[in-house]
Amino acid sequence: MDLLLIRHPATAIDAGICYGRSDVPLAGDARAASDALFERLTGLGAPPPQTLWTSPLRRCASVAAWLARDCGCVARADPRLQEIDFGAWERMRWDTIDRAALDAWAADFVHARVHGGESVAQFAARVAAWFETRVAPPGASGASGARRGSGVAAAQALPRSSAARVLPGAPGSAATGSSVSPGSSASESRLPVEAPTSQGAASSISPASGVEAPTAYVVTHAGVIRVLASLTLDISLRELQEWPLDLAAIVWLRQEGDDGGWRLVRWNA
Repeated sequence: MDLLLIRHPATAIDAGICYGRSDVPLAGDARAASDALFERLTGLGAPPPQTLWTSPLRRCASVAAWLARDCGCVARADPRLQEIDFGAWERMRWDTIDRAALDAWAADFVHARVHGGESVAQFAARVAAWFETRVAPPGASGASGARRGSGVAAAQALPRSSAARVLPGAPGSAATGSSVSPGSSASESRLPVEAPTSQGAASSISPASGVEAPTAYVVTHAGVIRVLASLTLDISLRELQEWPLDLAAIVWLRQEGDDGGWRLVRWNA
């Protein structure tokens, strides 16, 4: 299976603002952003998706609706793919948040929820629940499924396993997408596309239903992408925070081999 994780493009919000669950709009045109992503995915040789999942927040869903049309499939929104909820900090400037509160949050990276929103553990568990029900084969465990199903272990600052130390698509490797530089309810819904016929080339793939699609695209947020990478690659979420992940970046994961293990094909492409 190929799982391609796509971070949303730039948003219409000032730099330095804390936003996670807030539904902020795109800075640019969703159609143009989708065209650019479709071209880049084609250039990478990515297989066309049988299904396309998205966060329901506008910065993701608006692009996903167009991209699904280009790919000839259906965009499905799932609230579990939303960014972490920063509670009272949402839409505040980071430099105006109480320093003591920020320090307390950093001191307990996994469980603190000083802002009243989600802890990292709660957030990771939410994303892991999506992965287990929509990607991992039923009953899978270990490398072949959601390695850290509760989401709590995924947030811990644990060392990498020896199997995860050499990743061809990781930052600093020859296959990485770009150079390294120093970012609820489980119901789903289909996204209506109120737009003219796509001008992009459409694939011959027909819409799919159910779980375990051979190829799936996910238009989501940086935090969600890092949690999914942590679950599949057995790398701590704290370590993945240090990996660059640009706006509109593509992360390509592939499940293969007799044990159904995951490997990184591209990071930040």
